[in-house]
Amino acid sequence: MKSTIYKIILLYFLIISSIQAAPPQYKIVPLGEDINYIYAVSNSGLILLGTSSYPNVLLRDLDGTLHDISPLQPIVVNDSGVTAGVRMVPLDIDLPGQLPDDHAPIYVSHVFLREANGTLIDLSEKNPDGPSNGNPLAINNKGQLVGFFDTQLLSDIVDGYRVYNSTNKGFVGDINGLADIGTLFPMGNYSVNNLSINDEGQLY
Repeated sequence: MKSTIYKIILLYFLIISSIQAAPPQYKIVPLGEDINYIYAVSNSGLILLGTSSYPNVLLRDLDGTLHDISPLQPIVVNDSGVTAGVRMVPLDIDLPGQLPDDHAPIYVSHVFLREANGTLIDLSEKNPDGPSNGNPLAINNKGQLVGFFDTQLLSDIVDGYRVYNSTNKGFVGDINGLADIGTLFPMGNYSVNNLSINDEGQLY
């Protein structure tokens, strides 16, 4: 009886040891000669790619098909192919007497969500009083995203020059828009450089 038990235990350890000792398996997949940048890779294997020629932003599907997702500048992608990124849009300001009439347009980065069917949604425009000049950092499989926005656009313009007093604040958002994390949680005066979100909606 004891001999049988010892044999079972030994067999168990041999199996576990062989599993733990098994080397990881890799597969090299050529992405193309024109690919010069990888923005992000989802857990399911979707890849956001940058190219040196037009179209310069591509989404590589699981079967290798490339989809043009320009003009969005993508940053993150989830397992369903929903991407979040930015587009530069002119800032609509009216500051008479503070800027010359022929001043160059001031641009701000709006956070966009691109659904799997290609629909682009300007999340910054959905909440004009909320975070702007943003940059997404992560998106989960529910389409919830987090990132940071730069408060420098709230600075003053003096003698025709913008006075920068920049602080990075955090935002959380979904298809309905973006919200300053500081308005959702009592954090006082805070600054954010990195954020992530899991599929349970937990921020860290």
